[in-house]
Amino acid sequence: YHGKCDKEGIYTIGWGHTKGVRPGDRISREQAENFLRNDLAWVERVLNADLVSGRDKPLVTQNEFDALCSLVFNIGSQAYLDSTVRRKIKQGDKFLKAGKYADALTAYTKAKEATLAKDAKADVSSIEDSIAACREKLGTRPSCCQ
Repeated sequence: YHGKCDKEGIYTIGWGHTKGVRPGDRISREQAENFLRNDLAWVERVLNADLVSGRDKPLVTQNEFDALCSLVFNIGSQAYLDSTVRRKIKQGDKFLKAGKYADALTAYTKAKEATLAKDAKADVSSIEDSIAACREKLGTRPSCCQ
């Protein structure tokens, strides 16, 4: 396994490990599995505390728990704790059995992309406003923008 850059410019290796990865890094399958095990430890703690601990019967099956591990690993604990998926599980709705996991991840991803695009547009607008203010003040274009 070798390190590669994803579309956001983050280097990953193995199965999504990012900490300390540099271009050209190589690891064995065993190292990749160790990274994954360590990377998922926080995810398992979040899900166990939320859905398993202190209950006579867990709120989800092992397969559902595994799918949720993937979701939480990808979106983070706070996004999971605020998610429709979690709310549905807590209500006893077998949301995941209905094949809605992919829909939930897709909806989250689209919302995140929309937020990022909105933020980027606001940043560009702010930069354009700053350039316009400079131009107005100096009566010319700033040297950085010529």
